[in-house]
Amino acid sequence: MRRFSLAVSAAAPRPLTRSVALAGLLLALAATASPAQAQHASPVSVTSPDAESIRVRINQAARQPGRVQVVSLGSGQVLFDEAYDAPAYGHRFNFRTLPAGRYALLLHAASTHYRYTLQVQPGPTGQTVAVRQLKVREPQQLLAGAQ
Repeated sequence: MRRFSLAVSAAAPRPLTRSVALAGLLLALAATASPAQAQHASPVSVTSPDAESIRVRINQAARQPGRVQVVSLGSGQVLFDEAYDAPAYGHRFNFRTLPAGRYALLLHAASTHYRYTLQVQPGPTGQTVAVRQLKVREPQQLLAGAQ
């Protein structure tokens, strides 16, 4: 059995030591940037478990009241409207029986408004739903829009 030495000799080229130092610096920067990014993570998650439905999950530590609505953009009719005040909210929406068209998923969570535009269209096995667009309005934007 042969053994190989992994020690770097003193005669190692300077570019190698510089790249090792640079890699260490980048790892240190990445470690300090992660907590800041975690603080700005969205409390809202919208996923599509299958072709005809979407799942909404809202997690917020502060128990601020919120609201979830589904609105037909063609008729303006509110198809679903539910208020919540729990730290976690979840709902699965099935679009199988809805007519083809555009719908809006409106979420109010932690003083922030989220708007998803959904496109429902005929598919090979029934209606399919696709999330087309997301708009987020933070509290500062809401105040600016009201003035």
